Amino acid sequence: MDITRREFIEEMKRLRAEDPAKFMKTVLDIMKKYPDLAISDDAPLEKKAAALDRMVEHFVGLEEYEACAYITDLKKKIEDGGKE
Repeated sequence: MDITRREFIEEMKRLRAEDPAKFMKTVLDIMKKYPDLAISDDAPLEKKAAALDRMVEHFVGLEEYEACAYITDLKKKIEDGGKE
């Protein structure tokens, strides 16, 4: 089944409201599969950084430190403009 970008965004909003933990896990899985999309997304750097910081806080609370390390590394790449 193909869904539109709008449908995807609406489904993610629903998931965030109904099951925040599953939402965070889904976002992490997507970022791991498509890290370049997170880096190249045209959202303001401040918004991306704040969202990634919230994710780190979430996964720290679950003691999922590998997820935290991945998110922190991705944030650094985003802040560096995608440079290694």
